[in-house]
Amino acid sequence: MTEFTARKQSEAVLDHERKRVWDVLVDPDLVAAMTPMVSRIDADGPRWRWTLRRIPLLGGHVDLEFTEAMTFTPEQTITFHHDPQDEERAGATG
Repeated sequence: MTEFTARKQSEAVLDHERKRVWDVLVDPDLVAAMTPMVSRIDADGPRWRWTLRRIPLLGGHVDLEFTEAMTFTPEQTITFHHDPQDEERAGATG
């Protein structure tokens, strides 16, 4: 499998209570709606299966899904690592 690394660090000040922001960040439906190229996230407890939008290619397309084990420290941090049950062609860690 081909691998690459990308990093993006951002800061923002939100005019909302921490709990309200946290509630959005742990809701897989809302996260999918806010994340470019993600069509849906199916959550099974701490395992989230991310389905990307179909990527058109010359003469075909690519459909990608990947599974992440999510770790939530309430109202503090979210970490995740690739945790496939079967062979997957994509994944993320962060």
